[in-house]
This record gives sequence, C-alpha cells and structure tokens, in this order.
Amino acid sequence: MTDPERPEDGTRGAGALTGVTGTRYPVDASADRRARGVWVMLIGGPVIWFAHFMIVYLVAEAACTGDGPGMALFNPPVLEIVIAAATVAAALGCLLLIGRGYQSAAESRNAPGDRGGGDGNHATIYSGLLLSGLSLIATLFVAFPSLVLAPC
Repeated sequence: MTDPERPEDGTRGAGALTGVTGTRYPVDASADRRARGVWVMLIGGPVIWFAHFMIVYLVAEAACTGDGPGMALFNPPVLEIVIAAATVAAALGCLLLIGRGYQSAAESRNAPGDRGGGDGNHATIYSGLLLSGLSLIATLFVAFPSLVLAPC
C-alpha cells in the first residue's frame, strides 16, 4: 500500500508532521494580478510617506546647512516649492491608493457567494486602505511645519 504523504524513501514528509499539505505541482503566483495588487495596496501608502519624508528632509538639510559648490541651487524659495510639490504628489498618490482600496473593498464585499473575503484578501485590502489613510495624514504632518515656520 502506498501512502501519498510518505515519500518513496520511507521517511515522513513535512505534511505528515504539520497536518498541512501543499500542491503536487509548482504554482506560479507571479501571474496573479489581484494578489500583487493587494500587496501594492498594503505597502503603497507607507512607501509614499517614506519617500516624501526623505525628499523633504534631504532637500531641507541641503538648503539649510549646505555650504558647498552647487548648494545655492537649494536656496529657500526652491525649498518651499520642492516641499509643496512633493506634498501634493504624495497626497495625490495616497488618495489614489485610498480610492483603489475602497473600490477593491467594495468588490470583495460584493463578490457573489463570498462572505467577507473568502480568498483571504479582504482584511489585507482594508488594512491597506487604513494604512493609505494614515500615510496621507502623516504626509500632511510632515509638510505642516513648512507652512508655519521659517524654512531654516
């Protein structure tokens, strides 16, 4: 008698120890666009916030403390323009992710025969939606001091 859980050499497979078995054939997950979209939704907002934070910080640092050749390019009028442009771009990116997350959550919620995201992505979509909203707020908090304080 041949046990499908037991390899031919007589040792026990990992599925026998954990109670979980995998597929009997390789699965190419790179072709699943929805799964990639869920991951973009989940980490997109924090990545946008981090990029905005680094751009604003590095440009402000160069404008306020740089005394080398070429640092005159970062004089304070340029600093405010760069902060404003980076903030608008980051806020639009976060708003785009929020809109896409809301749309994905509605599609996941209204899927026929699906009670709360049977594919396991429902909670991830909502988490990405909330992270994008939090990233939008964090981006605005990063830019807020440039509105009320002197640039340097």
